[in-house]
Amino acid sequence: MKAASIQEIANALLQEGVDCRESPWRHLILANVADADRPELRLLVLRGWEPAARCITLHTDSRSAKMASLRDGSQVALLGWDPARRIQLRLAGRLAVLQGDAAAGAFAALPAHGQRIYATRLAPGTPIADPDALGPALASEAAGAVFTVLRITLAALDYLHLPAGGQHRARLTWADGQAQATWVAP
Repeated sequence: MKAASIQEIANALLQEGVDCRESPWRHLILANVADADRPELRLLVLRGWEPAARCITLHTDSRSAKMASLRDGSQVALLGWDPARRIQLRLAGRLAVLQGDAAAGAFAALPAHGQRIYATRLAPGTPIADPDALGPALASEAAGAVFTVLRITLAALDYLHLPAGGQHRARLTWADGQAQATWVAP
């Protein structure tokens, strides 16, 4: 197997997740270690994929509890699953956390309904008595201040295809900018 073919498959699946709201690749599970005793998992929307840079972009609210364990430069993993095609992607890489001016362009590019997600006065996870009583929204600039871009530069990709007729698995890693692909036992 050539690195190019694994990359082409992964590129197509991830780009589909960016472009198509109904794609199973739209939502990826982000995993990291919060502390020595507790791994963390959460579902995030895939917002961008830059194949040449191997960068995945996700958005979140800086006030969310997950931000306490998501540090710039930390190692994270992503998991995606397509039940119809029976394909799993496991992705691993280094996290960059962009906030303030570094995230302003991405916030400005969001449609109005996307910006409103970050305009709640309450931090995600705050207990409330009524799910419809969030109170008045923050001003746009305040919402932009809590908007955070998570960029993950991939170092490894694990591709697993589970068709009924036989399973295939390949691993792709990058070292010094060069991709290395290997078939591995499923």
